[in-house]
Amino acid sequence: MQTDTAVDQQSGPFQHRASGFLRHPDIYPHGLRPLPPWQQWRQHKRPCRGMGIVCHSRRHLSPGTWAELTIPVRDQQECFAGRVVMVRETSDGYDVGLCLESEDDGARLRIVEQYCHMECYCRNVDDDVPKNGHEATARAWVERFAATFPSL
Repeated sequence: MQTDTAVDQQSGPFQHRASGFLRHPDIYPHGLRPLPPWQQWRQHKRPCRGMGIVCHSRRHLSPGTWAELTIPVRDQQECFAGRVVMVRETSDGYDVGLCLESEDDGARLRIVEQYCHMECYCRNVDDDVPKNGHEATARAWVERFAATFPSL
């Protein structure tokens, strides 16, 4: 029998083990809200192409709901709309899986998520490194993880 740790190692540190979607780091800020009905009609109704993200939410969102994920990157907010396709209860809320339908959004999401994971890595490592070491730490993340970061 496989343990959760074994499954996590097989799916990699950047993917949600059950869905195969990218996993947004829990410690990186983000916002998740359902889209109001007047914005939902503008969304295309094509089926999911397997491009998606899983993030934590304190609020339950029902499967099929259209939602907007916002991720702060430097001085701006990156926004992604998607359909909720997975909701899993956790000890402090829910893991919510959003399926994107736009390949352009998927490519942009991949870049944004690489940035999020790199920033979390740098924050963790930089605690022991002088302030001018952030760039070197970021380069180390790229050398260590960029080649294995999943494509969508």
